[in-house]
Parts: sequence; structure tokens; C-alpha cells
Amino acid sequence: MKTKLFLFMALLIGAEGFSQINVSESFETSIPSGWTMFGDGFTREFASLSCNGSYTLTAQNNTNSAFWSYIQTPNYVSSGQPIAVSFDYKTTYGDSYGTAFIFYELNNSGNRVNVGQYALDITCNTLSATIPSSAIPSGTTIKFSFQLNRSGGFEPLQMDNVIISQLLAAPTPIVSNVSVTAITSASASVNYSLNANNTVTTSVIKYGVTSGALTLQVTGFPATGTTTTHGTASIAGLNPNTEYFYRIEAENGAGMATSLEGNFTTLALDGSIAEYNFNGTLSNINGTSPFDNSFSNVFTAGRNANSGQAIYMNEGTMQATITNLPTGNEPRTVSIWIKPIVLDFDNIVFKYGLNQTNMAYGFSFRETTINNYGYGNDLTGSFTLPLGQWKHVVCTYDATGQAIVYIDGAQILTGTKPAWNTSAADFFLGKFDGEIDDLKIYNFALTSSQVTNLFNNNTLSSPNFNQNNLEVSLYPNPANAVLNIETALEIQSVEIYNIQGQKVRTANQKQINISDLAAGMYMIRIQDNENGIATKKFVKQ
Repeated sequence: MKTKLFLFMALLIGAEGFSQINVSESFETSIPSGWTMFGDGFTREFASLSCNGSYTLTAQNNTNSAFWSYIQTPNYVSSGQPIAVSFDYKTTYGDSYGTAFIFYELNNSGNRVNVGQYALDITCNTLSATIPSSAIPSGTTIKFSFQLNRSGGFEPLQMDNVIISQLLAAPTPIVSNVSVTAITSASASVNYSLNANNTVTTSVIKYGVTSGALTLQVTGFPATGTTTTHGTASIAGLNPNTEYFYRIEAENGAGMATSLEGNFTTLALDGSIAEYNFNGTLSNINGTSPFDNSFSNVFTAGRNANSGQAIYMNEGTMQATITNLPTGNEPRTVSIWIKPIVLDFDNIVFKYGLNQTNMAYGFSFRETTINNYGYGNDLTGSFTLPLGQWKHVVCTYDATGQAIVYIDGAQILTGTKPAWNTSAADFFLGKFDGEIDDLKIYNFALTSSQVTNLFNNNTLSSPNFNQNNLEVSLYPNPANAVLNIETALEIQSVEIYNIQGQKVRTANQKQINISDLAAGMYMIRIQDNENGIATKKFVKQ
């Protein structure tokens, strides 16, 4: 017989709601307390003819007739997983006939269910059976009985080595390290890590435009084993300039795990991430992501000398949480108008990221130098920004790592910085003593002609507008759903262009539905029925 090893665990784990059954009994010391014998019963005996070890349970009736004996365990609590059951059996001489059985009983019902039987033999054999999970729901009580029947003769029957094993419920998968990158006007990449907890796991990304109502989904990546797997799933076919909510759902045989719900906003069709004109407001032109108001009397005259259309930094800083800022090595452009007033040792115009080498992005200047950084690996060159004058500064960075700085439409600095790897962080203006106007951020590197057009026209390209002093007014401006045009004469044609110079709308009336246009700045070309032409700017909220 096997060396004595008896272990019974009824380990209730409240959070998981399951128990483990693990029994191994070889009867080397005694018949365990709580085990009950029926029929002719068993005697624990030292038996040289047992399977192994020193002791066995022997059933014997000294009359030349049939008999039966079985021993029954106490109740255990099922975790709902399959249960494997086995025991060893034999007869002493072999001139009798008989059968070994395994039964189980649920919830003390008195109904014993036969799950295995086999004929006795003088050779020690093992009878085994598996009770499927469908037969024993979690929380059900279950007990087992092991029976030997003799159909005739005087020979004793032996049983030994009872083993009952129910696995712990397999753990659900683990979802971690969730982020969203590569956001465009129509797509985004959801990145996450998945640990399958040693059970084959699949995953999906649920998403939608309403929090808690994620009715759309894309297939994620699978995982196996216990090693954490990293991967990405792409969501396509999204609407521009729209907030989406998402959640990762991962499932294996033990159940489902979900991530917290997250959100992201797709870009506008023109590639603009944010645009601030500072015309009496610290919010962007969509009315969101405001800079904090760290100063009193923050507004001042803008670069076109209009009152309240720029901000005065006064040697301080302001910050805003701007979604979708380009990070890592993603391409970008930051365009800003500045007017230095007092020169300090180091004048920071804008920055975001971490103050670690290659982990930040920004622009600063000193007395005779300008600096596009990187942090600790900067693009620096000689240039003097005059005090008291408005200057247009554009910093671009492309997918090859080329960084360029333009001042008033002219290229001043260029260099390759492939190690730049900007981290996500809030966007800061300052610290310097001066004024700021018209901040624009894009998710691509502007070309030199686009920079020139931005400097000259405040748009990325310059459509061929023939202007002819036509008196026109637009209202409301900014507009949300309808833009109204007021002129003395009837209108012959209207053309609307985005800031890249692409025509996005035509009309021939004074009231235009713009509700489906992406938020941003537009140029409108208006021609009346006497061929008078005028161009105006308006903002779509």
C-alpha cells in the first residue's frame, strides 16, 4: 500500500465562491473519522497480498454466498469543476466472482449515482471515473462511495488508495497597461497587455459614442500560458472630431475580465489637434481644453492690434490638458505668435512631456539663440528675437526625426533628432515675459509652403480669391449649425474652404447649414450677382 497521505481541504474562498476537494487516503493508520461502512462492512487488515503498503480494507462473508460492502465519505462542497475519483481493488484467490463500483450522491438525496464499475481480479487494478462539471454545480454537497460485490465463494475482497481530486476554478484573465495611440480623424489603436492565466483567452474591444452603451466591437488578440502578452487592436471607420468610449473584454474558460472604461477623441479632418485664438477666451475654438487662468488681466491686444485678442504671460506659466498631443516619435507641428517684452536668461514659450533627456518637446529662446527641444538633446541655433515685435514661430517634427524651426515663414533651424520620444503630459505656455496669440497644434509636419501660408493668411494654403471690396458680414461667428451671410445684393455663389485650402462646401444662398463640418477655422468666398467678391474667416464650433 502507498505511504499514508490523507489530506482533505474544504477551502472556501469567498471572493471566488468555490471550494477545492483534494483527498488521498491509503488507510495506513486508520479508517478516517466521518467515513461510514454499509452492508457487510470492511475490516482494516495487515495484508501481504495487498497492492502495496502494509494495510488494506478487506470485505469478507464466511458463508458460500453473495454479499456486498461499501464505504462512504463525508460530504464535501463542489467548486463546479470536474471531479476525478479512483480506488484500487482486488480479490485474494481468484475463484470467486465480483465487481467494483464508484458512486456519488448529491445534497444527501439518498440517490447514489453509478459512475464506474469493473470485474474483480486477483491482480490489483484501479477503477477510475470523472464526474463532469455539469453534474455538480458550484456549492453542491457531494459524497462518494466505493463498493465491492461478491457473487459467490468464500474469498475476501480488498480495496485501497482512494483518491478524489477537484481542481480549483481556473482564474480569469488579467487586462493591464491600456492606452490609445495613433489617433486620426477615422481610426485609433488600442494597446493593452493580456495574461491568460494558463487558459486559452480571447479578447474584444467594445466601443461607442455613449459611456456605458458600447454597442460596437472589434476583435482583439488572443493569449495563452501565464506570460503577459502585449498587443494592439485597431478601430477604424470612426467619425472625425468625435469622443469615443471603449473597454477591453477578455474571456477564458473561467470567465470574463474587463478593463475600466476609457475614452479618446478623434481628430478633425484637417489634422488639427487644437487651435486657440485667445479672443477673450482661454479655451480652444471648440470651447474645450482651457488654459488655467494664473494671472489677472490676462488678455491684451492681439497681433492685429485688436483689444482682448492675445494673452500676456507676465513671466508665468499656463497649462491645459489637450487630448491627442503627438507623443513618442509621432509627427507634429506647433504654430504660435509671440511678442517678447522683457528678456530673461531662458524664455520658455511652450513645452510638454517630461524633463528627461529626449522626453519633452518645446521652444525657448535666449538673447541670441533659439532652441527647439528634446530636453538635453536640443536643436539650437543663432537667432535674435526682437523685443516688442510680433513673430510667428513654427516648430515641425516628422516621421524621419527631422526637426525644423521657422520664424515668420522662413526656415531658421533644421536637424535630425530620431531619439526624441516625447511623453504624454499637459501642454504649458511660458515661462517668459511677453504676449502670445494664435496657438495651433497639428498631428503632421507642415510643409514650408504651408508654413508660409499660415504666416501670411492664417491658413495652410491660399486659395485663389479675387477680392473686390464686397461688404459682407457673417453671423453667428463662431457658428454651430447655421451660418448666415448678410449682403446688400443677392448671392451668386458661396464656397467654403478648410485651412488646408480644400473646398468643403458650395451654396448659392445666404443661410448655410454647416452642422456636419468638423470644428475648426474656415475661409468663405462669397460672390454676389454683380460679381462682387469677398472673403471672410469663420469658426465652426
